[in-house]
Amino acid sequence: MGRPVRRPALAAGLALGAAALLGPLLYFQAMLRSLPAPPAQCDLFAVFGGVPERVGRGFHIAAGMDAQAFVVSDSSAEVVAGYLRSYGAPGKAKVLLEPDARHTTQNAWNVVRLAQAGGYRRVVIATSWYHLPRALLLMRLAAAGTSLTLLPVATEPVPLRWWAEPYFWMEVPKFWGSLAQVALGSVLPRGLGGRA
Repeated sequence: MGRPVRRPALAAGLALGAAALLGPLLYFQAMLRSLPAPPAQCDLFAVFGGVPERVGRGFHIAAGMDAQAFVVSDSSAEVVAGYLRSYGAPGKAKVLLEPDARHTTQNAWNVVRLAQAGGYRRVVIATSWYHLPRALLLMRLAAAGTSLTLLPVATEPVPLRWWAEPYFWMEVPKFWGSLAQVALGSVLPRGLGGRA
């Protein structure tokens, strides 16, 4: 028979579990309730890839804006050419390539590097509503110390009961995983923008 679990350890475990759920819940609430409408103008419109419907909506939103440049972070020239055939041009924006990202943390760091290299200051981050809080947090971390202005855009409406959606609950472990990537990346010699 194993040793009984001590009550302080059990209480600490429950408190840690509650904090791990409550932290993302409060952060998502604060961010999703105050999402602005897409701006009329930006320097760089960045869609975080991974979901074709998200990318298609990103093209549509960008086509209605005055954007200097447009990028689908994580997409090769071949993939972007397919998107252009399917969705048309994203307005008058110059289409840039960023094929190296393999996860959201790299999306953020690579888009910030791309914006800085091109002299783009006002950057739209467009992604699914459930992905946007994590993507924006990672963009803010990547852009710390720069003069970038980050403008979040959800590629679809936020559900009224977003906290009851399975997509939100799938994001909770990814939220903490991304923050762990940032913490580990800060001590790795190649940093976060390199190939995984």
